[in-house]
Amino acid sequence: MHKIYSVLIIFFILSGLISAQIRIKITDTLTGSPLKSKFINVGITAGLNHIWNETRLPLIPGSKDCGNFSNGTDFGYYLGLDGEYEILSEQMNFILRFLYDNRPITLRENTSSYEVYDEQTNNYTPLIRGHNYDGYLNYLTIEGGISYKLPINFPLELKLTVDAGNPVFGAEFENSEEILKPENILFPELKRKRTIDNGKISNAGSSYGASLGIGTEFQLKNGFYLKPEFRFRYALNSVMSDYEWHTNILRFGLQISRKFDIGEKQKSLRTREIYLPDPPKPEPPVERVKPVLVHNFNSEPIHILETIVTQTHPLLNYVFFDSASTAIQDKYINNRNIDEFSENNLPRETLSIYYNLFDIIGSRLKANPNSKIKVTGVTDGEELPELKERIKLAEARAKNVAEYIINRWSISQDRVTIESLDFPKLPTSREYQEGYQENRRVEITSNNPAILSPVIHSKFFEYTSTQDSIHFNFDLNSEIKLNKWHFSAFNGFIKSQGLIDDQQTGSIKISFPLYKELISYIGNISESKILQTASLKVNSSDGFQEEKVIYINISRELNRFEIGRLNLIVFDFDRFDISQQNKTMINDFLKNSIKENSTVAIKGSTDRLGELKYNYKLSSDRANSVKNYIQSINSSANITDVVGIGPSILPYDNNLPEGRFYCRTVLIEVKTPLK
Repeated sequence: MHKIYSVLIIFFILSGLISAQIRIKITDTLTGSPLKSKFINVGITAGLNHIWNETRLPLIPGSKDCGNFSNGTDFGYYLGLDGEYEILSEQMNFILRFLYDNRPITLRENTSSYEVYDEQTNNYTPLIRGHNYDGYLNYLTIEGGISYKLPINFPLELKLTVDAGNPVFGAEFENSEEILKPENILFPELKRKRTIDNGKISNAGSSYGASLGIGTEFQLKNGFYLKPEFRFRYALNSVMSDYEWHTNILRFGLQISRKFDIGEKQKSLRTREIYLPDPPKPEPPVERVKPVLVHNFNSEPIHILETIVTQTHPLLNYVFFDSASTAIQDKYINNRNIDEFSENNLPRETLSIYYNLFDIIGSRLKANPNSKIKVTGVTDGEELPELKERIKLAEARAKNVAEYIINRWSISQDRVTIESLDFPKLPTSREYQEGYQENRRVEITSNNPAILSPVIHSKFFEYTSTQDSIHFNFDLNSEIKLNKWHFSAFNGFIKSQGLIDDQQTGSIKISFPLYKELISYIGNISESKILQTASLKVNSSDGFQEEKVIYINISRELNRFEIGRLNLIVFDFDRFDISQQNKTMINDFLKNSIKENSTVAIKGSTDRLGELKYNYKLSSDRANSVKNYIQSINSSANITDVVGIGPSILPYDNNLPEGRFYCRTVLIEVKTPLK
């Protein structure tokens, strides 16, 4: 690239000298002694960066419900050109710097949201995963500001600067996860560590910051100076356009510069004339023939099965609190405009719906002006020493919840009553530590069942695939030295890259696991009839690049059955009797879902608390209670399967009280053939 720029510069100079002879006046400047001194310092600077990355970047790209990275530290470096110009007085200088700024990225986060069966211990144990985000942002940074020399005997100066940079020298990352514990568990790819995503950080933008520092200088020979400095840079914006990510930096650097006197001087001029001959005409550049780098690029077909599903999500009417706290936890708080709220736009995940409980209740109270609610605050019976203090704590919890709903949704106060109890009427056993968590809560009830009725998502498509992976193949030109390739598909939803070091076969096959989020994305995007593409870029060692784009073959098949699902509202701890609220939900569900040719499957489950054998029996009792009730109101229902699975499958995080409650459930699934 530098050679091309040099040829262009010479070409334009020669084009300007196109006349037969050009008369040039050359002026020699004879300088005398300075009239007034004014100094400029020019030099080079380099140093170390101690970097603090503060971010809320999702652990899994595109999924905000799986957790976030928080903070990370790393070390980088910077180097560049430095200049200082004297302004106002010898004590104050203007600073201008052009820097190459290396900012590595190292983010680590561990999660334990799920439990798996450990064959070595014959118990369920938390699946501890380590999430890693590694990469770098290399900036071209322009920095300007002022320095002020303190009026003391020691040469000490303060520096205040602002900077702007852009990652033109590179922005790459790798997002990976690994299983930390148990040590005998592997991912579906039979590895303990796998890459989730990598490549270029496409949403990295300009970075702005302000720095405050202190430095000194030591005079060397021949007008040179050595200047050490400490500076702290504070980030003024996020380095990414779609997530908060601030980079604060502590810099230690050294500057070597030379001081020049550019003060006013006495001047005398003389002029002479010379003649230049005609310049030679430049030779035209030799055009290179671009070779073929990729012979073949294709994808194997993807088969998507579409199932029409109606899902009924029960509402857990409990809101949980930390010990001795009255503060509503952030996960229950929403900042959206209430005018934009609609139950139709809620996620299709049960816990995500539950965290919108306040807005669901508020909007339903708004739509039912004659309905009222009762907000009951309770404690675990031990979190404060005195009964009077615990009652006061329970009342404060209830008031905070009531005031939040009243103020956010403009509900009249006479429609909300408050009650406080020392201990729940239906408590979780305090034999387990988790029982204390579950008993620290606020319970919401209503005189109108519609206020706490389930959230129903009707007749949406649920996508599955008969394949475990999607595969792409490409054949390269083995006669040309190639060095790397970049792959992306589905508008960048999946990406990969690699180095080319096998010139024998010239063939490469890459595969991606078809996990749930990817299948849903493919299903939703294919529903829009927009053709999906995959892109492959290959680079050769001598500077050529070739890009091939292909259409991905996606076949869709509609399932011959429609499915209706009802997760009965959670059972209380160690209970299997059917509440009146559950009976009402079953009646409504059967009325709309069961047809003459429908089949019914019933599955009972529990949380992780308690003895394993007893939990299997409890889940079986819950499933049989539901079966008996269904047969009592519809004797012709074709019930094909009734099973209790205990805690063998935990669909929700059992480290959370709401996760354990939602595991104490019975799933009714009705399958009806399509006409």
